[in-house]
Amino acid sequence: VFAAIYHPVGTAMLVAHAENRGREIGINGMWGNLGVAFAALLTGFLTAHFGWRAAFILPGGVAILLGIGFFFCVREEPSPHLSAKAAARGEDSEGLSMRRVFGVLALVTATGGVVFNASTVTYPKLFQERLSDLLASPQTLGVVVSLAYAFGAVAQLIMGRLIDRLNLKLPFVFLTFCQVPLLLALAYGHGSAVVLFGALFMFAVFGQVTVNDAMVAHFVAPQWQARVFALRYFL
Repeated sequence: VFAAIYHPVGTAMLVAHAENRGREIGINGMWGNLGVAFAALLTGFLTAHFGWRAAFILPGGVAILLGIGFFFCVREEPSPHLSAKAAARGEDSEGLSMRRVFGVLALVTATGGVVFNASTVTYPKLFQERLSDLLASPQTLGVVVSLAYAFGAVAQLIMGRLIDRLNLKLPFVFLTFCQVPLLLALAYGHGSAVVLFGALFMFAVFGQVTVNDAMVAHFVAPQWQARVFALRYFL
């Protein structure tokens, strides 16, 4: 429950102070998903050496200490870019139907959320079945799955830099349509090709997360961003 404030509060705070929105959203997303990538390795290590309780207590303790450090190191202050960017975003959205923008975003968020969570949950089992000869040990399996996730995390950094230079529509449509053939390839692929298709699919999935966050930052006025991010991640 407490960790759920991360996206609506943290992302809105990041966007409000960002100089280059796409790049900074991409950097933030990259580190977040590197956490996803290495979570399995860290959890396995802590459980094997210190017991399963340590896998909860140690990361939780680090998170609490970081939160306390953040409280003392980061001052509460209004964004220096708030008024200028509010006006700019008002101009960006002229001639666009906000209902259409949020309808598209809500549909992609809901369906993309199913795909994202299904893939992150099923990757270990998928690789274990399709690469049973190569991945005999759980440790090797964990490394391969983590590398696939890490490849997707790098996508967020790349897409973050691209969307500062391109219209949002091009990467949004491209990444969305790339997922269909890659899902089919994962469904019927065998052998080492599954790792390649899995890494490319993670690239498309994680990259689209960055584009979706940038859409909110681009079209939504600052005073509404926290609520829209909250609604997006709720969906």
